[in-house]
Amino acid sequence: MSKATKGGGNFLTRLGKIGRSTSTNEKDIPDSEYVLKVINLPLVEQTRITRISKDLNSCRDKTEYWMPALPWRAIDYLNLNCESEGLYRVPGGHAQIKHWQRRFDTEFDIDLLDEKDLYDPNEIGSMLKKWLTDLPTEMMPAHLQSQLAIALEKENPDFKLVGQAAPQKLRDALSELPPFNYYLLFAVTCHLSLLLSNKDKNKMDLHNLSVCIGPCLKLERWLFNYLVGDWRHCWQGCFTEKQYLEAEKAHEQGLNYQPHSNSGPNSASNSMHNLVGGDERPVHSSGSSKPASRYEDSRSIHSQDYEPPRSRKESRKPETYRPAGSREYSGTHPRRSPHELPSENKRPSTSEGKDVESVTSGSSRPVAPRQYSHGRSKSDAVTTPVTTTYGSDYPFPMPARQ
Repeated sequence: MSKATKGGGNFLTRLGKIGRSTSTNEKDIPDSEYVLKVINLPLVEQTRITRISKDLNSCRDKTEYWMPALPWRAIDYLNLNCESEGLYRVPGGHAQIKHWQRRFDTEFDIDLLDEKDLYDPNEIGSMLKKWLTDLPTEMMPAHLQSQLAIALEKENPDFKLVGQAAPQKLRDALSELPPFNYYLLFAVTCHLSLLLSNKDKNKMDLHNLSVCIGPCLKLERWLFNYLVGDWRHCWQGCFTEKQYLEAEKAHEQGLNYQPHSNSGPNSASNSMHNLVGGDERPVHSSGSSKPASRYEDSRSIHSQDYEPPRSRKESRKPETYRPAGSREYSGTHPRRSPHELPSENKRPSTSEGKDVESVTSGSSRPVAPRQYSHGRSKSDAVTTPVTTTYGSDYPFPMPARQ
């Protein structure tokens, strides 16, 4: 064999080694230097990749379909630690936060209740706060919040005072959000209202919650007070869910279909103008300075299928946030490490390489529920709305607001 041939062979061998090593290069990167690729995507794209259930009909709660896995699993875990003093106030270790971020970014879905080495809820609380802060999509667009505040002030100049029941215009505005935004905001504020109902133990009253986690949600303080302090009276169902579900089914089939838009590109402005004038139509979420979802300002390609907004009588109460297989949480169980929980049939996991539908579909469902989950099917806040001694409206800085 000539030297040239031998050299060429060695060169090709080296190329082969380089090619094979690149597949493992990412694994060699430390967590501190890992660059996130999935859990920092906009809400719609992230949900499509990481959602726990691929089929709305087979999931046990709508949030499994409309929410990304990271906030769903984090809330599921943190609700078991709702009595923990310092939650959202005491930061978790930076290295561990990076570790969990990387795992969710690469594995998409992790059932934190099955993680035997997870003992500190502050790690997950800090990860959730970071995720909310970095989320490119506003759960409730700033433009819509401002217009809603104008409409509410015309009805009630003191609408920002703490302790009032959620007004109907607020419920209507929430119901017109895309389901991606609606159910995420629904689940997060439900979780915070659970913490509020345990404020005697966790020391997190409405004011402390607003200071510690309020800025991450990018919500005005008055809106935060309603959604957390009077959570159970804010939700009447997502009126846009049917249209967005049609769009999701079309997306799964590779079709370019957009959900219906009740009016034009300026539907939010038109809806808010109607609210100010006393019209009972719900507020639409489009027209924000930041899109509420990828579908923002889209026009329907099936205009002949236009459906008018449903009336209040036709609306149904949504299925509220309940982790799969849970039962009512009585608050009598002490905080437990996840490995102490009784074993059960596993919930479905999202993975691009697995047939999730085969896991979630079928008539048989797990019959062994988690014994210590919170069962947040109804708000168990002792008194709503919540009154405090902190005055009417404490503004806090809201990041990522331009």
